[in-house]
Amino acid sequence: MRTGEAWPIAARRTQAVLALARRRVNVLWALLRDQRNYAPAPRPHTRPDA
Repeated sequence: MRTGEAWPIAARRTQAVLALARRRVNVLWALLRDQRNYAPAPRPHTRPDA
């Protein structure tokens, strides 16, 4: 296959989506296992633009 063909891009996108989904599942599994609620990290304070 040549580099410019469309299917390798779709395959890489699918692989990336699956990797992100796997990370989410790992987090959800840990929350269920530890019987904890999701608590988002506090957002860093940024100064307003003047």
